Amino acid sequence: MDWMDWNARRIPPECRHRYYAYRLGGPSVRTQFMKVTWLLVGFVVLFTSGAAVANDVVNRYIRLAELEIDPRQIDAFTTAVREVGQVSVRAEEGCLALYAVADSDNPSRVHVFEIYRDSAAYQAHLQTPHFQRFRATTNSMVLSRKLLDATPVSIATKPGFTP
Repeated sequence: MDWMDWNARRIPPECRHRYYAYRLGGPSVRTQFMKVTWLLVGFVVLFTSGAAVANDVVNRYIRLAELEIDPRQIDAFTTAVREVGQVSVRAEEGCLALYAVADSDNPSRVHVFEIYRDSAAYQAHLQTPHFQRFRATTNSMVLSRKLLDATPVSIATKPGFTP
């Protein structure tokens, strides 16, 4: 008599798949089914959330600014742009990101990269007291200003990443 047949008589039918899987060293059919089910659920969540993210990216408003700062006032400008960036992202729901970076070879050349939920959020940003104060404070520091509107092609960030 085969050991599986002999043991199957002493094990209730609802538990046999577990016993066979244990004796054979592999997962039970029920375990495999649960793994496949969770895998499918994961794919559905991933693809549906990806579609929502892809649609949101298309509606984003991107503003790029190329600024030439008076070299004698770089420290004051850095302080002001850091403050307006932090306040804007914290206080404005529509301001998603605001990055300001200086050229490594020429620190008086500053590039600002801003991402807003949509163009209405950008227009609201322009009316905020902190932006008005920033503009009034830094207007004499900026020797030249070139503003560019951009269309997002790809925006990728690791989840939870904050530079």
